[in-house]
Amino acid sequence: MLPTDIDDMADLVGDPEVMRFYPGPKTREQAAAWIAWNQRNYAEHGHGLWIIETHEGDFVGDCVVPEQGRPAGVARAVPGEAGIPTAGDSGMR
Repeated sequence: MLPTDIDDMADLVGDPEVMRFYPGPKTREQAAAWIAWNQRNYAEHGHGLWIIETHEGDFVGDCVVPEQGRPAGVARAVPGEAGIPTAGDSGMR
C-alpha cells in the first residue's frame, strides 16, 4: 500500500457500508493516515495490509494475511485480522 493508492483507499474506507464494523467511515485525510500507518507497520514489523488488484491492475480492496500461529518456542508477531474490504462490494468478505 502506497501513498499513490489514496484515491482508491479513500473511496473504500469512506464507504459507510464497507466500514460498518469500524467506528465509522473515514475521511480522505484519515485514509492517508491509514496508508501511512500501514507503511509504518511494514517498516517496524515487516508486514501490513496488502492492496488487492485484478490481473489488469484494477483496484479490488485491501486485506491482511492473518498470523496462523508458530511452532512452540517461536514468538508471535502481532495478531492479524481476517476482514477483506472490497470496492464495489460494499461489504466485508
